[in-house]
Amino acid sequence: MANESEVVPDFYDIDSILSRTTRVACTYRDGTPRDIYDMLGTTAPHFTDEKGYKVLTPFWFVRALAPFCTVSSQQTLV
Repeated sequence: MANESEVVPDFYDIDSILSRTTRVACTYRDGTPRDIYDMLGTTAPHFTDEKGYKVLTPFWFVRALAPFCTVSSQQTLV
């Protein structure tokens, strides 16, 4: 029993694994706080034009960033 350890129930769940590793292309609008770019591990742009600024974003983080970004479903990357 010394070699046994407890893991969270969804540790081997494929949906859970994919949601943690999948990144999607998000277009961020002007006015996005600079701290968000830091959390995403990228440099904040000096200027964002009307097309926005595209950054690969972890799938699990997209819902929280919805006020600042638009997801392009055709550019989903793993």
